[in-house]
Amino acid sequence: MARRYEALSAEIAELDAHLDRLVAQAAPEELVSLPGIGTDNAATLLIVAGDNPQRLRSEASFARLQLIPSLLSYVSAPVRPTRST
Repeated sequence: MARRYEALSAEIAELDAHLDRLVAQAAPEELVSLPGIGTDNAATLLIVAGDNPQRLRSEASFARLQLIPSLLSYVSAPVRPTRST
């Protein structure tokens, strides 16, 4: 099991490095230098914007795009029963 862990950890590190290179090539320097925007967030934005960068015309559209993952996790969270009075 330890060997499998080591192999998967090495594979993850290799893929992270590859993703870092791809994002560095494709993302504008300003995007990656923003606080809170790392490789994973920049990659997500590049994927979502795709061939239609006009989707990100303003800070508001960027904020809405960032809100989607948090809303999806909220919506998929289990619903707790409420106590009736």
